[in-house]
Amino acid sequence: MSALPEHQFDDIEQQYDAAYSGMWIFLSTEVLFFGGVFFAYVIYRSTYYDAFAEGSRELSVFLGGSMQQPVHGSRGSCRPARP
Repeated sequence: MSALPEHQFDDIEQQYDAAYSGMWIFLSTEVLFFGGVFFAYVIYRSTYYDAFAEGSRELSVFLGGSMQQPVHGSRGSCRPARP
């Protein structure tokens, strides 16, 4: 952290408090969002157990794995940036 605060802050302590509060607000919104997503998954999985079981029997590990190749396979061909 620099010795001088950014132009929108009065002092370093205010800048630190704003960053600290912003981090906790961000983390709490992430917990609320992903908590809701996982809660909905658990509710649907328990309510429609037979549909989830039937769907899992229909999955193909080969097709699922082969669909990842275009996404992850292209990373090896990336060249490093020039200085």
